[in-house]
Amino acid sequence: NIAIKVPENAAKVPENAGNMPANPQERQIMQYVTEHGSITTAIVEELLQVKDRRARSILNKMVNDGILLKQGASRSTCYVANK
Repeated sequence: NIAIKVPENAAKVPENAGNMPANPQERQIMQYVTEHGSITTAIVEELLQVKDRRARSILNKMVNDGILLKQGASRSTCYVANK
């Protein structure tokens, strides 16, 4: 029976880890929001080279996960970081 030494900080998760998306597309969106303050579906389409439906799907998932907040409605909808 071999004991494996685990660093003390291995179990500690950064406080903002819950707000950091796991997948690369979501990370790109978060980087954009951090730099520009908000993002729209049209910008996500450009940024990720995806269609409108996929862009909305990713943004809605991020809202449901508590990463982004949705502001406005229909054409004026934008998404901001959920601080």
